[in-house]
Amino acid sequence: MRPDSSAVGYGEKILYGAGRRVGHAVPNNDTPIFELVTEDIKARALMGKEKYGVYLQANNGRYVLMDLEQELIDAVLYLRQKRREDELERIDTIDKSRP
Repeated sequence: MRPDSSAVGYGEKILYGAGRRVGHAVPNNDTPIFELVTEDIKARALMGKEKYGVYLQANNGRYVLMDLEQELIDAVLYLRQKRREDELERIDTIDKSRP
């Protein structure tokens, strides 16, 4: 059984529940995201160099906009997959909590 739409999805209860706040971020001791992204970019560049023999560069014979479009479509698919997995997890949690 699927709960009503207020229990599943991106309503205010989901996005801002569980101690999340709208507004300023709360400082903590975790690694800054830009550092993680920088590491990811470096690792991805090295992987590309190993795979293709060169770093990504302009005028490489590829149609950049088509490559970007395909990558963005993949990203949207991954986001939707994660949303669905979270929805199913919440539904499963609700079902298990019922007598």
